[in-house]
Order: sequence, then C-alpha cells, then structure tokens
Amino acid sequence: CFFFFNDTATTEIYTEQIVGSVRCVQETDYMVSVIGGYQNGQRYLGYVDLHGTHLEDTHIVTGFATYFCKPLLWNYWKEDQDEQQVKRVLIECFKVLAAKQTTAQARIQFTVIDKNGVRIEEAQDILPKWDFKFTLNRASEKLYSESLN
Repeated sequence: CFFFFNDTATTEIYTEQIVGSVRCVQETDYMVSVIGGYQNGQRYLGYVDLHGTHLEDTHIVTGFATYFCKPLLWNYWKEDQDEQQVKRVLIECFKVLAAKQTTAQARIQFTVIDKNGVRIEEAQDILPKWDFKFTLNRASEKLYSESLN
C-alpha cells in the first residue's frame, strides 16, 4: 500500500491514522509499513505497525528478519558507512535468512533512496553459506549422540 505526500513524516502520520482508525472498529488488517525518504535535506526512515505504533530509526527490520538480522545490524551498522558497505552487511543478513528459510528465494533487490531520488537496482542471487565448521564435522550429531549415552 503506497501513499505519496510531499514529505515522509506526513506519509507516516497518515498511515498511522488509517491503521489506528481501522483497529478502533475491530477490523484489524495486518499491515506493516516502512517509509523512507528525505525531508528538509535529512534522511528519514519510519515504521508503522498494525496497531498504529510508529518509530523512526537508522535501520528497520520487519518479519522473519527481525530474529536474525537485527543482531547483525546492531553489530555491524555504522552511521558513516558508504553504500557498498551497507549492501555487504545486508547481503550477509540475507545469507542467514536464505539458510534459515529454505522455501524462500535466495534473491535480493536493493532500492536506494538518496538526495537524488529513488533508484531500484536489478535483483541478484544470494548464495547462502553452508560450509560452517560446525556442520562440516557434524558436531551437532556428536553432541546429540553423547547426550543420549
């Protein structure tokens, strides 16, 4: 669901009001909106959930990625990173997601919002990492079999 206003804060407030009014009449729709853009020359990234709760942050994670990517972003996010460094961190997050949720496609498509506007890039394949030392030496099976004895 997309709403376009002159500034991103108005979009977030409008989304919050719509979700809140629907919730008040007990017709709850599960809708999570992430709103990004530039407002008065400043970066803006906002989030509105199905309860009408909104927040602003430097990075926002929703859905299944909340469990696996949020800790990675906490550890590797730096405010002064360039675009390529941010993409590397996000690709690492998606490698973890592709390994954890094997039914999903292992593809990622970046949309970059900067002072010049919105740029949607071509989708690229993500190759999940399966060669962890823990799985190669079958340590989990050894630990499980030892606990049975």
